[in-house]
Amino acid sequence: MKKIAFMAIVIIVCIITAQNLEQKLDSCRNVLLMEFEGSVTHDSLKALYSYPEENQFIEGIGVYSNKPGRNNYSSLQSSGRSSGQVSVYQVDQYFPDFLHIAMRDGRFIWNRDIEDKKSYIVIEKDMAVQLFNTYKCSGRKLTLMGKEYTVIGVYDKSNSFIDSMSAVEENAVYIPLQPSEEKASEPQFPGFSGTENRYVLLVKTVDNTAMIIERTVREEMGKLIGKDLNSQNLDKSVRLAVQSIRIAYLLMALIGILYFGRWVVIKYRDFFRTLRDEYRSSYFKQLILSQKISLILCFFATVSIAAAVYFIYRIIRFEFLLDPAVIPARLVDTENVRNTLMGYYIGQNTKLSVISYQNSLVEQISNLFVWISVLLVLLFWKLAGYVNNRIKSRRNADVV
Repeated sequence: MKKIAFMAIVIIVCIITAQNLEQKLDSCRNVLLMEFEGSVTHDSLKALYSYPEENQFIEGIGVYSNKPGRNNYSSLQSSGRSSGQVSVYQVDQYFPDFLHIAMRDGRFIWNRDIEDKKSYIVIEKDMAVQLFNTYKCSGRKLTLMGKEYTVIGVYDKSNSFIDSMSAVEENAVYIPLQPSEEKASEPQFPGFSGTENRYVLLVKTVDNTAMIIERTVREEMGKLIGKDLNSQNLDKSVRLAVQSIRIAYLLMALIGILYFGRWVVIKYRDFFRTLRDEYRSSYFKQLILSQKISLILCFFATVSIAAAVYFIYRIIRFEFLLDPAVIPARLVDTENVRNTLMGYYIGQNTKLSVISYQNSLVEQISNLFVWISVLLVLLFWKLAGYVNNRIKSRRNADVV
């Protein structure tokens, strides 16, 4: 029984952990990254922000910029104190929609800050404590790359895995995006020189369409700003990561279910043996009356176990996504296999089902009852066999 309790705890922990990881990855779902180096103008930004009106599969666009490589690192200074190395990002007002930045004090950057060219900065909580001995430091001044900035917000450090998935590094500080005034001019990233600015366009797509529209979006957005864009399908990476997480925890849950199932099978076997022995020395009606409480408890236990298994499966089931890009080369050369898998992959990722909450609830209840009914039939099949054989033997005895 101790093993059963231990495995039950393991299953619960696995489910909670898996759900927590998936929730942290939700902000990266249905997101495409478009990257280029150079400059961007106010007119280009307006064209980008209006692009979702032309493409019904795009829900929103965010922009951030930084200097690539080591040229992106600096430190914050205030009253003789230093924060150590930080990574500087110019961002627009839509950036938090993609990374879900949790603010502890103040606010994030607004569009008005970009238009008015404000020297504002948003820093991380640990940096604020290191510089000002408190994270409530909105309105305080600090120096970044020789330029004075006003702190308007303090945020909580996000999950490092999310940072790596979104190409945003740890220890990031955010300042308003600084587009160039004219197309021919080159925007100056404060304090940095020698390399072009790196711009990343964050594109939020309609659910399950990121892989299908990636190429079209890359080409159309490239034309809007006159740049050749490099794209990364963040949605696909997230889906594959979620699939791996769910497979791992599903295996752990299956091990726990096997332990629990073995114990349940033993209990049910002993119970049915008792019923069989009593049935041999009594009539069926007497057996039902004498064991009615046990039979009712057995029925409800079966229904409860079936419901628990069903809902656990619904919670931790993994998405079967087999991306042809990760198939071994010798299989990729088989054109028929590749086309079949690609068709399945695209088909699974472009399914859109729009149903009401009522119909969804009815569907779930229907599936649950089908599952329970099958288990009950299998569970009482052997008992029904004993009853049938007993009736036949008594009829034969009466005939004789």
